[in-house]
Amino acid sequence: MILPDNVDKEKITAKVENGVLNIELPKLSEQETKKAQKLIEIH
Repeated sequence: MILPDNVDKEKITAKVENGVLNIELPKLSEQETKKAQKLIEIH
């Protein structure tokens, strides 16, 4: 899964309720977007 550069990858959350997976991808500020990059593997 490739995430946009403006996502705060340290604050991503996910939860399952009643069989529905909800993933929250909070945005970074413009300054943080320029310096943030991280690879997250999903198995």
